[in-house]
Amino acid sequence: MTILTVNNMNVEFATPDGTVKAVNNLSYSISAGETLGIVGESGSGKSQSVFALMGLTAHNGKVSGEANLHGENLLSMSKRQLNHIRAEKISMIFQDPMTSLNPFMKIGKQLCEVLIIHKGLSRVEAQAESIRMLDAVRIPSPETRLNQYPHELSGGMRQRVMIAMALLCRPELLIADEPTTALDVTVQAQILSLLRDLQHEFNTAILLITHDMGIVAEMCDRVLVMYGGNRMEQADTESLFAHPAHPYTQDCSTPFHR
Repeated sequence: MTILTVNNMNVEFATPDGTVKAVNNLSYSISAGETLGIVGESGSGKSQSVFALMGLTAHNGKVSGEANLHGENLLSMSKRQLNHIRAEKISMIFQDPMTSLNPFMKIGKQLCEVLIIHKGLSRVEAQAESIRMLDAVRIPSPETRLNQYPHELSGGMRQRVMIAMALLCRPELLIADEPTTALDVTVQAQILSLLRDLQHEFNTAILLITHDMGIVAEMCDRVLVMYGGNRMEQADTESLFAHPAHPYTQDCSTPFHR
């Protein structure tokens, strides 16, 4: 079942030097249980394309086109409408959990707020569900972690908390924007394995943003290659690596430079 269909998405920014086009006529779709990788070097427009889906484009940005989630165009929704969609149907894991988590709030309060606001759970119910989700992302002693602040956890643990927070409401689509960039290789492998396991458990569609073709080979069913805001190529992962059609893709047999 198709979860999201993007048609001719454009993202541009008004600057003192004129209009900058970050994404040009981007189209793709993603189905339940599928992982679609959007890859490209820094500045290719991959992150701006997903920020537009979440309504997180900067104030000088303009978005046009369609991004239909079960027939509803996310790009034409108001912030109020998007607030009902975010977390419940679409969630996002950002690159750096230390800047995404509130450093002044304990982990438990940040997790519980998501469930109280979006699911209407009581504080006791939200705490119990938060513990279950922390356990699902393989955080030891989850009850203890609820009472800790983000700075008391390692980078890998903070990223697991972000994954737990993103999955609390069982979203249909999980957007992971460079989820392992700040982690060492061993922890990176653990996080990717965790995402695969959780995807199989919840049948979640994952939109994975990365510059690393090694991660793409390991994680993705299909790949969309971007450069300069444009789609260069789109194919299933095996075909893309075996027979890259576009010259730009052929030059990217090693991980993209950030």
